This record gives sequence, C-alpha cells and structure tokens, in this order.
Amino acid sequence: MKKEQLEILIYDTETFVYFQQKKIDKIIKEKDILSVEESSFIFRNFSESLYKISELLYKAVEIDSSSTMKEIYDLALHTLGWIIFTLPSLEIHTPLFPENFRIHDIDIVDFLAQSMIELENISEDVKNSKYYSEDIANNLKDASMFFGYLSKVSKKGSLYS
Repeated sequence: MKKEQLEILIYDTETFVYFQQKKIDKIIKEKDILSVEESSFIFRNFSESLYKISELLYKAVEIDSSSTMKEIYDLALHTLGWIIFTLPSLEIHTPLFPENFRIHDIDIVDFLAQSMIELENISEDVKNSKYYSEDIANNLKDASMFFGYLSKVSKKGSLYS
C-alpha cells in the first residue's frame, strides 16, 4: 500500500472515531436510559470503529515506518480505551442482557482490555510488533462483528416491543 493511501486511511479512521465519540458522548450526557435506537446506534459505531482499527492493524506487515506504526497503535489504544470506559457506563435498553455480552467465553470489556494490553505490549517494540498485529486485528474484528450483531438484534428487538 502506498504511503499516501495509508495516511488517508489513518486520517479517515481518526476522523471517524473522533466524530463518533463526540456523538455518543453527547447522547450519553443527555439521557439517563438509552432507547433501543440509541443503543443500536452506539453498538453499530463501536462495530465500525473496531473494524476500521482492525483493517489498519492488518496492514501492519506492509508498513516500514515506525512512526506510522506508532500512530496506528496510539489510535487503536485510544479507540479501545474509549469503548472500554464507555460501555459499562451505558444504561441501555436492549433485548439482550449485558451480562451475556461475551466473546470466546470472556466478558466483552475484559476481552477488549486484554486486546488493549497486548497492543500496549507490542507497541513498545514497534519494529518486531507488526507480526503480532494480525492476532490483535483478528480479536478486534471478532469484537466488531459482536457489536454489529448487538446492533442488529437491538434493532430487530425494537420492532417487537
């Protein structure tokens, strides 16, 4: 991938995460209990943010620049931190029980925190880290699909309530 294309992809992801974070923070501040539509919106945006980050991490093996890798890792850590601290504070209305939000038999927040710790560990050695990025990208893609599933189930559940 050309450097310019990668920079555009990073910028696009940063911009997307920033504006989604602003929208979601505004929704949370204005409401005590979120509607099904708002819950679905938040889950969908978590899903899309994690998907975009996973795509950047998949590209790690092609990247030669340590500063670009560091930028991707910082963006991924920021996004994971935002989701990890936002999710438990949501008072959501969904047809699913939040205590059942699990990936590979691990609570979703713990799963994301585990990915964040792994990412922090590999980001300290940027030159050798790119080969571990794919495993983390796979985990984030799993989390992305999980939040996408929650979004769709919440939306369908709202049709019957």
